[in-house]
Amino acid sequence: MPIIETEEGEELNVLLAFFPNSIKQLSETDYDCILINDSNYFLFYNFVIGEKEHRKSIANGLMEPNYQDSIATVAKQKLNDWENIRVQIIPFKKDKIYAEKKSLDFMLKLNTVKFYKLHSFTENDYFDEPCMLLNLTEQEQKKQLAQINPEDLKRAIVEKKQSENLNKKLHFSPTSKTKNDIIEIDLHIHQLLDTTVGLTNADMLQHQLDVVKKTLEENRNKKGQKIVFIHGKGEGVLRSEIEKMLKLKYKNFPFQDASFKEYGFGATMVTIR
Repeated sequence: MPIIETEEGEELNVLLAFFPNSIKQLSETDYDCILINDSNYFLFYNFVIGEKEHRKSIANGLMEPNYQDSIATVAKQKLNDWENIRVQIIPFKKDKIYAEKKSLDFMLKLNTVKFYKLHSFTENDYFDEPCMLLNLTEQEQKKQLAQINPEDLKRAIVEKKQSENLNKKLHFSPTSKTKNDIIEIDLHIHQLLDTTVGLTNADMLQHQLDVVKKTLEENRNKKGQKIVFIHGKGEGVLRSEIEKMLKLKYKNFPFQDASFKEYGFGATMVTIR
């Protein structure tokens, strides 16, 4: 079958999900572990448990792009063996030129106490049932931040300030168009900024939210106006933050998923009231 790539999939996004076999018996149940490859890259993966000379690979293989696969069933009595897991993942593309991504290689520390708490299993964008979802890509980024030299950090702060000044000069207005009296706002970061050099994920997220707020404020007196914010599927972080903003600051503006036919799972429609 041909590999179908998405625009969001060019960013490496790998997650690990745990599902209790019986969510009503968390103290006794086993757990299904599913690896999620939400990217356009093939993945060589290897998960290892044990200490020093007593390592054991509990799951390994090759995963296709934009794919989910059950890699293990964790018996309740074996849960403590999963407290420290070495994650090794090599992303690549077959038979084509691609932007190389760094391999993931780090120790994932699981708090096994969370497996016995109902609130640890939440709704998410990937499955119809609640699960414990761990973003492995973000875990790798946290490891890299912890290893940053203080001098490198100072240099990065200076570069970020310079970049912010540059962004002010090169700032683009959000891509906006009107379709059947519906305002469409494309929140993909490359549509909002000419460059993201020096910006963290948090910086880019905040800029996207500022665009949402600015758009709502500019149109808040236009009763009945419908606005579609195109945020993409991704990890669901931007979508979640938009919904949080609407619930807290714009409670009288109803919102819903925009047309699946036109936007898939990647857009939210707000109605001004």
